[in-house]
Amino acid sequence: MRYLSILFPCILLFSISAAGQSDFGTTAATFLTIDMGARARGMGSAFSSIADDASGAYWNPAGLGHLQHTIIDYSYSDLLTSFHFNDISFALHLNRWGALHLSYKSLNMDDMQVTIESQPNGTGEWYDSGSSVTGLSYGKIFWNSLSAGITAKYIKERIYSSDADAIAFDGGFIYTLPVYDVRFGLSFLNYGTSIKMKGINHQFSIDLDPNIYGNNDPINPDLITTEYDLPRLIRFGMSADLFRKMNNVSLIIALDGVRPKDEHIYYNLGAEFGFKDVLFIRHGFIDFFEQIVQEKLSCSGFGIRLPILDVVAVRFDYSIQEVSWLNGDQKMYSLGLELVNN
Repeated sequence: MRYLSILFPCILLFSISAAGQSDFGTTAATFLTIDMGARARGMGSAFSSIADDASGAYWNPAGLGHLQHTIIDYSYSDLLTSFHFNDISFALHLNRWGALHLSYKSLNMDDMQVTIESQPNGTGEWYDSGSSVTGLSYGKIFWNSLSAGITAKYIKERIYSSDADAIAFDGGFIYTLPVYDVRFGLSFLNYGTSIKMKGINHQFSIDLDPNIYGNNDPINPDLITTEYDLPRLIRFGMSADLFRKMNNVSLIIALDGVRPKDEHIYYNLGAEFGFKDVLFIRHGFIDFFEQIVQEKLSCSGFGIRLPILDVVAVRFDYSIQEVSWLNGDQKMYSLGLELVNN
């Protein structure tokens, strides 16, 4: 119980930080806030106290300490009509030494064409844009009930001939009670350097008086771009398995509080019903308390885990999430391979 003294000040810190004003629009690299993993998204993104699958390092790197197997996982989602999100993760289970996790996530846009009026038919050159983050994580149960983890990641953004990069760190803790597998999780995400765009298209030449020849050499200035903070997040969550796999049945209920740097605090609520560790049904709500007085934006999904010869297990997860400003749904697919004997 003495480890609870670590969590209570963190909970207080979370509550104090929630009282600040919103700084909407003051951060960059917002693709870092795209929720990872079809399982977690199907549970309404209430996952910071669970975080025990291949996507767990995104939610809370301390969840790697609860990983049971080595896992390779791939997730895919279409955002809007021309944005494509990909995530590939490899988590190496090190038995009592915890787990290492390597991930690469990218958000890419379909190629677009620069319109140049001086060109025939107003055409111009093609360009692409995208963002990526490469992360290395480690997590371990350091005491019987307390796990901790950390992530170091390299962030890259590009558009046309401009790009930007940054380095950031994540950290977190998970405390587990022996009753109903109750967990408390706390994570701090995207704390690192600021980020700003630079590139050759920020350099150009100016003739102070183009009507006079030979007056002076052209001036070659650089456009100065503004530095922006990364979209820092604080997550606090709690969860419980009400059945604790009684008769091969589990029912996990989870609640997350999320405090972004540039938005108001909000809460996610989710649940997962599992049968014989083979079939899973999930449902949840994002920004649950805000949606009580409005039409709720729900998430749902399912998962199938198929063991093969007690050596490996193939896992498929699917989630669908309502998006109000799209008047439609956003789907994510995850395909994973577990080494059962690891």
